[in-house]
Amino acid sequence: MTAPHDLEAQLRAVVAEVPTEIDVPRRRRVFCNRNLRMDQVELIGFDMDYTLALYHQHKLEQLSIELTLRKLCEKHGYPDEIRGLTYQPERAIRGLMVDRQLGNVFKMDRHSHVGRCFHGFRMLRSDERRALYRNAKIDFSSERYEWIDTLFGLPEAVMYVTLVDWFDRRTAAGGAPVDYDKLFGDIRVSIDEAHRDDTLKSVIKADLPAYIVKDPELAETLHKLRSSGKKLFLLTNSLFDYTDAVMRFLLEGSALPYPSWRHYFDVVIVGGAKPAFFNEQRPFVALDPHSGQPTGGEVKHLGRDKVYQGGNVVAFEEMTKIRGENVLYIGDHIYGDILRLRKQHMWRTAMIIQELDREIAVADRLGAQINDLDLLDRRRRNLESELDFQALRLKRVQRLHDEALALHAAQVISPGVPKVGAVAAAATMAIGGSGAGVAAAALAASHTAAERAAVASPGAFGLPGPAPGMAGDNGKVAELPTLAPDLVARLEEVKAQIKDSLDRLRDRARLMAEEVESLEDATERAYNAYWGSVLREGNEGSRFGEQVGDYADLYTSRVSNFLSYSPLRYFRAPRRTMPHDQ
Repeated sequence: MTAPHDLEAQLRAVVAEVPTEIDVPRRRRVFCNRNLRMDQVELIGFDMDYTLALYHQHKLEQLSIELTLRKLCEKHGYPDEIRGLTYQPERAIRGLMVDRQLGNVFKMDRHSHVGRCFHGFRMLRSDERRALYRNAKIDFSSERYEWIDTLFGLPEAVMYVTLVDWFDRRTAAGGAPVDYDKLFGDIRVSIDEAHRDDTLKSVIKADLPAYIVKDPELAETLHKLRSSGKKLFLLTNSLFDYTDAVMRFLLEGSALPYPSWRHYFDVVIVGGAKPAFFNEQRPFVALDPHSGQPTGGEVKHLGRDKVYQGGNVVAFEEMTKIRGENVLYIGDHIYGDILRLRKQHMWRTAMIIQELDREIAVADRLGAQINDLDLLDRRRRNLESELDFQALRLKRVQRLHDEALALHAAQVISPGVPKVGAVAAAATMAIGGSGAGVAAAALAASHTAAERAAVASPGAFGLPGPAPGMAGDNGKVAELPTLAPDLVARLEEVKAQIKDSLDRLRDRARLMAEEVESLEDATERAYNAYWGSVLREGNEGSRFGEQVGDYADLYTSRVSNFLSYSPLRYFRAPRRTMPHDQ
């Protein structure tokens, strides 16, 4: 029988449940890209790093940069001066692309158009960007380019832009030129080594509270999912010793009835080597949950309170008997956790974007400013449409004016009703001092004018219809009618009016462009002084943001945000609109 105090606790939990998403603060919401019925999800998996375990990012980056610089100097022969440089964390965000050949770092929009681009600390001008990246399609599979798609990768981008700037200045002062490709390669090798040889993780394990965010709602979130009948599993690339230390810190010590952190999960897999877990056939290796050493023997089933290393998705589905859309995996890595699952398997996906918390906070703080920017954008589009319309009107009136001048000149040469051929000769004489190019253009225009006028219907081109005796269908030579005396003057007056209107519109457009540019710059800088929003680039979504939309069914800033939702929730994606819908 359930104890009275347990019934009280369960009642409080039911009463405290949030009835609608409106009651969930925007920063704590789970956002949906593709409809997902949680009542059909039987098995929920979690990555550990940057998913269950969120890091104090600046502190971790500082440590990562310090250890990487040490290895660069001690093992790769870089000068000790680089250890005294200032490395600004703001110099990199997730979703950047590194051009190892040219030493550039750039950000792309959802169309893979290169937006902002830095060479060291210098931002490239738009004409420089176009010359480098608009004449040929960027081959993302090329070894020339490296995508910074994880938060663990930010330190290498920060170091790269800083060292490119430092080496370029040293080269300008007479030093040897730097090999940009080798520089990035050395940084990556050094930072990977710091992760692999436990240099980095041993420091983190020695002071977990300094580097890892202890979310007080994480244990309750996992408990709520388990209590609804879901099975949970952990799939991380970290090895057992580090996983054990971090998960103890995150989950043990709560009031919930779990003997150890392992009991929150039905299956625990460490050293998963994603994305190899999803596309290779590596065997599962059973580990002793206390020592972390292999126990030996073939793994034929996956049990609770046990730990496994390696493995593969095919064997995992066979042993759990749960597969496809009945599995939801929650991770932080587009390539390792999300993209492969969506492209090659039918697992549903949720992505943890730690930066989303700040992105939403900035957007909320600048809500009025962003609305003003949207309004200005709409007004600018309308103004540009009016400019295009008036420019077209001016071209049409200019053509009529040229034709009228040619006809007027023909009448001067051959008074009365001249032959059509006189128009061409008159046009040539009328512009005798204007230069060969202008003469040729006017001559062509006069021929066209004469031919049109000869067969014009009444009122066409501002001229009367064919005069009596002019050629029709009988093959006789066509004659031109007399030109209205004030037609040229009226055309010139209309031209002057349109030009004046265009000048005023262009002035307004220039002022509006300056206002939009200023407002855009202030808004972007509020997200990041160098790169703007992680999820946007200019008026478009960023390439990173586009991939989140394409491959993550759900996304949110932390796992504990699921606590506000029913484990049986039907997550519905908002109705998508296209430009013609607005």
